[in-house]
Amino acid sequence: MDTNIFIFFLIYFFVSLSVLGYGSLVVSITKKYIKNISIGEIGILGIFLLILYSYISHLFYSHGKIHNLILLIIGVFLFFIKKNFLINKNFKMFIFVFSLLFFGFAIFKNHDDFTYYHFPYIYYINQFPHMFGVGNFNHGFRTPSSIFYLNSLYFLPFFKYFLFNIGQILIVGFSNLILLSKVIKYFKRKKYDFIFFLTISLLIFINVFFYRISEHGTDRSAQILVSILFLEYLILISYKSDYRSSLSKIFILTSLIISLKAFYFLYAIFLVPLVIFLYTSKKSNLIYEIIKLNHLFFNLLLTTILIIFLINLSNSGCLIYPVYFTCFENLIWSIPISEVKDMNDWYEQWAKAGAGPNFELKNAEEYIRNFNWFQNWINLYFFNKVLDYLLGIIFICIIFTISFYSKKKTKIIKIDRNLLIFYFFILIIFFEWLYNHPSLRYGGYIILFYIFMLPYCIFINKYNLSLKKIKSRSILIIALIAVIFISRNGIRVYNEYEKYNYNPFVKFNYEVSNEDFRLNNFFLQQINDYNLCNEKNKNCDQNLVKKKGFYFFYEID
Repeated sequence: MDTNIFIFFLIYFFVSLSVLGYGSLVVSITKKYIKNISIGEIGILGIFLLILYSYISHLFYSHGKIHNLILLIIGVFLFFIKKNFLINKNFKMFIFVFSLLFFGFAIFKNHDDFTYYHFPYIYYINQFPHMFGVGNFNHGFRTPSSIFYLNSLYFLPFFKYFLFNIGQILIVGFSNLILLSKVIKYFKRKKYDFIFFLTISLLIFINVFFYRISEHGTDRSAQILVSILFLEYLILISYKSDYRSSLSKIFILTSLIISLKAFYFLYAIFLVPLVIFLYTSKKSNLIYEIIKLNHLFFNLLLTTILIIFLINLSNSGCLIYPVYFTCFENLIWSIPISEVKDMNDWYEQWAKAGAGPNFELKNAEEYIRNFNWFQNWINLYFFNKVLDYLLGIIFICIIFTISFYSKKKTKIIKIDRNLLIFYFFILIIFFEWLYNHPSLRYGGYIILFYIFMLPYCIFINKYNLSLKKIKSRSILIIALIAVIFISRNGIRVYNEYEKYNYNPFVKFNYEVSNEDFRLNNFFLQQINDYNLCNEKNKNCDQNLVKKKGFYFFYEID
């Protein structure tokens, strides 16, 4: 199918409007919990609602083209019902941001994980209702992400499977809108603090470091939302206002982050400083509300966790794969515990620079123990990817120093106790990351960013630069971010044109091969063989059974 850029541009905006429509529906029925919400936050709520729906609906039916088209039309209809409300919430900024991001949507070649399990898993959701034990045939199917379920809703007539990257664009777009809305609030208040500078730096982080949408996968999308989550924590403990609304946003973001990557269950540790803050702020009523399960969005967080556990369990036999003590080996579709442990060691070995696409060190169990891996990790990984990333953070600091430095008298820096507690928990996560999975994709990007940028933004805030200069220079930085994003994606598309003869003005689609459909063809063949055996009343050698309407796959020894 050859589809030009203009048709894709139209469906791209219709999908975005539909998500806003569903988000506005959530806002209209949860006014008690969320107030003063931005258009970006409305979009995030829409994403959350669609993911919940996708999780639950797939238990009963596949997400076919007609089903998805109806869902899209309903969302667009909801948007136009609420359009006056949305226009008042910076709708023009929405048009601007998503128009710029469209440059990143032009992709010919996706990363290897997309072909390996992202595309097959999404397409599986489109072709079959939920089945048990699918993790037996692809390691990636053992770690499903909510972004697969979101993208499955955009398997549409005419466009088919060429919108399977749009979930990543939606997360980037609405995250940008959240940050820009906060910046505009500061402009209107004419008062700036370290959170303002941190917000500007996060715009750089998202759009300059993560400019390649095809590389986002599940990891970078999760880290973008973690960056917003940490910002919401800081806003709550710094401003000490609108507690219930801030808690609702924190719970929604936490739900999305955990659903994107089960690994991020670790970040539930930040509920500890949150409870400490609520207690010291004499907001025990909110703590009791949460404990008694009377807070809607906390209940939705628990519901999301339960759904994730059930899907993981039904795919692999583990609540969180490959954490072996969460696995149940007695289920007919379960992955053997010995294999789970081996995969856990493999992931850790890979994260510690002991394995890669073209090499694997021997004695993996000994290598990953204690700090035996550290020197090799320094040589192979730190002095390449980590150091490059840290130099990028240093460059941001240089730009900020040039832009916001002033010789005028400095402000007195006061660091709140709650801020110190928050930073302490970031350090805890950092040491856990460094010891167990020191790869940037496994949370390292955002951890290192906050470790360095949070103290720096507190430092740069001490300079007493005029409000007019701060505003003008911030706008200049934001404009520069947009130029860099467009330029880097323009260069990327040009390189793909040179290498693959990719011309998005003629054919906007990314590359698809028969290999992408291999697992779904396998599932279909197995099901057809099973049904044929049943019809002929034969005792066939099959690796699946059917019980109560569900198919159960398992490996034959």
